[in-house]
Amino acid sequence: ADGILNFQWRQSRAGAEAFHGAMVPHRGTESATWDEVVDLGTDLSEIDRAAVGPMKAQVAIMWDWDSAWYQRYSPGPVDEPVAQNELRAWHASLFERGQLVDFVHPESDLTGYQLIIVPALFQVRHGLAARLKDSGATVLVTCHTGYVGEDGHAIEGGYLGELGDLLGVRVREISPLGVEPTILGRPEPLTPTTDPVSSAVNTPAAEHEVPLACPDGQPFPGEGLDWAERIVPDASVEVVATFGDSDQAGCPAITVNGSAWYVATHLDSLARTALLDRILPEAAALPAGITSMTRGN
Repeated sequence: ADGILNFQWRQSRAGAEAFHGAMVPHRGTESATWDEVVDLGTDLSEIDRAAVGPMKAQVAIMWDWDSAWYQRYSPGPVDEPVAQNELRAWHASLFERGQLVDFVHPESDLTGYQLIIVPALFQVRHGLAARLKDSGATVLVTCHTGYVGEDGHAIEGGYLGELGDLLGVRVREISPLGVEPTILGRPEPLTPTTDPVSSAVNTPAAEHEVPLACPDGQPFPGEGLDWAERIVPDASVEVVATFGDSDQAGCPAITVNGSAWYVATHLDSLARTALLDRILPEAAALPAGITSMTRGN
């Protein structure tokens, strides 16, 4: 490492962090923690300095706070921080692969990346589709993208706006599958005994997991979560997975148009991994918990 920081030196005796770990704990130097700190210092003094030089990320995740705020404080279509949730989910999957990731703004320089993930970019500004195409990267866009334009007004004629041409799809309708609505009072679980009407029609939340299927009918690894979009793909678009159940059964869930992928639901970790396995080169075989990064040219 270029540097190692331990927080903190001496464990506090009182206050909110009284039991926060420290190099010198309440027991003092007669403790296992202090012995480990001393051993670490000895080991560090005997090894060479870490290699120097930049690390070049091949993958970027697009993030825009303005877009996230538009979605979070919009009166619909869902009352949850979708952008943050999608961002964390895809970054988690990349982290588990040992993948170095840059975070980029829609107006950042996008050249040089192998893969650009656009998770739930609610607001799409003019020119983004062209810039993504010109980057030469594989592009993966997820649901909740392109619902409003740069003026904050809803995009008419099918969501995704100009990104629809790049992806070869249009979002025709949206379907919250298992999103819990905001309920005044105290929400209680539904039971057939006391709620014979609502429980029979699975209200307020129909389902939280939706199976995915390959075009040949075989199951696609993992599931869709909470949300579905009914998309209309162009004739040239390959359907990689469909919804296997619910009102969207048989409708496209994952598509690819050349090197532009679209995901019309939230994917669980197994489905995200299966998709990344198709898009990114196979990760190096290393022991669990170990990652490898290359510095310099």
